Amino acid sequence: MANEIHEIPISPGSLFRADRGAPVRGGHSRFVPMVPVSQDVSLPCIWRSHAVTQGLDNSNRPIRVHECLLLISRDPIVTMRAEVEVDAWQNFGEALVEW
Repeated sequence: MANEIHEIPISPGSLFRADRGAPVRGGHSRFVPMVPVSQDVSLPCIWRSHAVTQGLDNSNRPIRVHECLLLISRDPIVTMRAEVEVDAWQNFGEALVEW
């Protein structure tokens, strides 16, 4: 079970507009960046640190990163810690996530 990926239903509809920091009116929803974790899977980032720290890329070269939490499942809530290169955030799409 630890290796299972749970589908997170995402349905923005036509009434919601992206607002990176504020909850959507009337519920516990938010537009968040979708971080790719493999070629076919992206997970919603539900928290990102403001601090920039040093991490390593796939070639073990130092890079600047933000620590973040990615939502794997919402019932029960399961997250995973990740590090994302500072300049990569601008390339991610967004999706509406409810919890």
